[in-house]
Amino acid sequence: MHDGKGVFYFLRTFFNFGTVKEIFAIVWKKTENNRRKTLLILIGTITFVYGPFIGEMTTLYMATRYRFNWDEVQFSLFQTYNFLISVTGTLISLLLFSKYLKWDDSVLGITATTSKILAAFVFCFAPNTGIFYLGSLVDILSGALLPVLAIRTIYTKLLTPDEIGKTTSLFVLLENLTPVMYVPIYIKIYTSTMDTLPGAVYLFGAAVTVPGLLAFLYLFAMHRISLKKKAMP
Repeated sequence: MHDGKGVFYFLRTFFNFGTVKEIFAIVWKKTENNRRKTLLILIGTITFVYGPFIGEMTTLYMATRYRFNWDEVQFSLFQTYNFLISVTGTLISLLLFSKYLKWDDSVLGITATTSKILAAFVFCFAPNTGIFYLGSLVDILSGALLPVLAIRTIYTKLLTPDEIGKTTSLFVLLENLTPVMYVPIYIKIYTSTMDTLPGAVYLFGAAVTVPGLLAFLYLFAMHRISLKKKAMP
């Protein structure tokens, strides 16, 4: 391996620990705009907002087949409907809230996580297909991973062009590790509660999303404080 230089040489060149040090140096760099604190909050938040999406997608087909006796066609119709709702929600958030109303990105995160939490109760306790479909409308502002999009938008505005690439690789790594953590948990919860409360995974998702909501609320508070400081003579 690598001309007989051994496995440790291969690992060192493959993972490039110098790049890892550069990434953490970027994250830990202290600036006047609370950049380090914001980045650390976002890093801690990413799995809380991405995990429920992955977990629910993993158990969705099994859950709807068991609860509502859906076949593949009915499930595909719901997936199409849910996709269209998500696209609509994304357009509303990006074009209306962000571009036209100029809402801060943390507010988009607040609305997205709040929508996700409220929808979880609809999905969990839906007694029939109609109410389950209604859950997608309640979840409309969560859209196509809008909380994750809000996180990406926030940190890219804090970094220089040279820093964005390295920091993005860290967030992508965390996103890729999220299924490893959440999929087994969701499957275990579903199999343990399918006879008593088949929608329990949604309640778990709501609970997991709460720290994300609190993080966005904190970031919004920091944003308001920053605006007040800038307005002071």
